[in-house]
Amino acid sequence: MCDISLILPTYNERENIEMLIKRIFSSIPDVEVIIVDDDSPDRTWVAAESLRKKYPRIKVHRRVNQRGLTSAIQAGIDAAEGKSVGWLDCDLSMPPELFKRMSEHLQFAHLVVGSRYIPGGRDKRPFQRRVFSRIINSFGQFMLGTKTSDLTSGFILCRRSLIKNHRLKGAYGEYCIDLIFSAERSGFKVMEIPYRFIDRQQGKSKTCENILDLFILGSRYVALILKKFKEK
Repeated sequence: MCDISLILPTYNERENIEMLIKRIFSSIPDVEVIIVDDDSPDRTWVAAESLRKKYPRIKVHRRVNQRGLTSAIQAGIDAAEGKSVGWLDCDLSMPPELFKRMSEHLQFAHLVVGSRYIPGGRDKRPFQRRVFSRIINSFGQFMLGTKTSDLTSGFILCRRSLIKNHRLKGAYGEYCIDLIFSAERSGFKVMEIPYRFIDRQQGKSKTCENILDLFILGSRYVALILKKFKEK
């Protein structure tokens, strides 16, 4: 069994996957990397497969008849063999080198969140997306009474004992709110460590391309937060 299993959910990330894999294995030698690709038109899974010659601890799962970020992460969790399980976006917006520190924090916590919103963290995306994210996360923290400030982080490392009995549900970002809220409510300790989130340099964003997208996504987040508030 390896120390860490990292899940990389991909869709059209051919331009970024090689650099991301290189950075992961350079910073965390004892790691299992599980790439779950949703049949990318740019053939990301082919690029990933080619990297297995250099990095044998890569597993590639190509999903032909199923798509979606949350289900891709869950598929990776189900296949993971590590003592701890984590995931991040594959657009190089999140530093994979941080997983080393996150792993050290798992000595004291069950779930570690890479956070944009505690001292030392920053969000370098365009203004409207930063404002939207801060409003949603502040609203969620206030309504749910969580100690976690970045509820939509998507940059996670957790102990297997936490994740093995929890099935991710909800779409982009929603699953993260649900996971963190459920973990805190069940008595698990959640910790945040800061990082600088940068906007993708290559490839196309899968979410929030305009104001309408932000409004639709925001309404779903608010609906979930209100639902969880009733469960408190």
